[in-house]
Amino acid sequence: ADESIAILVRVRHHANTILAELDKLKDDQPRFRYQAIKFNRLADTPLVRDLVSLTLALMQPADRLAWFSVLRAPYIGLDLADLDALVAGDSERIILDALNSGSGLSNEGRQRLQRASPILLQAVERRVRQSVRSLIESVWISLGGPACTANASEMEDASTYFDLLDSMEDENLPIDRDSLELQ
Repeated sequence: ADESIAILVRVRHHANTILAELDKLKDDQPRFRYQAIKFNRLADTPLVRDLVSLTLALMQPADRLAWFSVLRAPYIGLDLADLDALVAGDSERIILDALNSGSGLSNEGRQRLQRASPILLQAVERRVRQSVRSLIESVWISLGGPACTANASEMEDASTYFDLLDSMEDENLPIDRDSLELQ
């Protein structure tokens, strides 16, 4: 008899163990073939990409790409013209050094930066005295990240990402672009 079984998981990362076992079984027994429907890697979601950028910006303050992503994220929301004005066309300027500057920004951009800059600057100062998870989660909350989520599933994704930071730190793994993109 040809039977189908659906497996539902609350959080996508819970499926990893199940899928690994099914991968082993399907080699010998074709009845264990599967199809993942509506199954995206956690790292591929916009919310988690924003959290990765926030992590990289705070942990590696010279990472321009991460800072541009953070400043464009929904919880800050600078537009491209304001980003260009912020760096004043200087491709060598460290973004962190420009956060206190509001010159050349639109009124809205200046207001957004004035709200976010103190949070970000204080976080960079605290980064060596606080766990990575605690730092990133508290900054994300302070910047209004939870208000930018669309549903409970995105909040679960954020929680899963924070758990990942915990486990990486517990295992003394580097928290950098390479290691975060592999997760």
